[in-house]
Amino acid sequence: MAEERPRRLHGRSQELFDALKQAGIIRDGDWVRRVVIDIHVERAVVVHVERYGDERLLDVVQMLGGVEIRTGQDA
Repeated sequence: MAEERPRRLHGRSQELFDALKQAGIIRDGDWVRRVVIDIHVERAVVVHVERYGDERLLDVVQMLGGVEIRTGQDA
């Protein structure tokens, strides 16, 4: 009898999001686009959580007075 293969996880898996919430990596109401778990065998594990910007970002922009923001290659 053939061995049953493990189910693949899908990015929209509720089980996966529940596990990330339980671990404290994401919270209810977060607009998460991507979660990357970067495991380097000789360093600490790094978790990158990419979120969509929302209106809270407007508060951050107001606090950036006097800060120069550059884009592109010119430095």
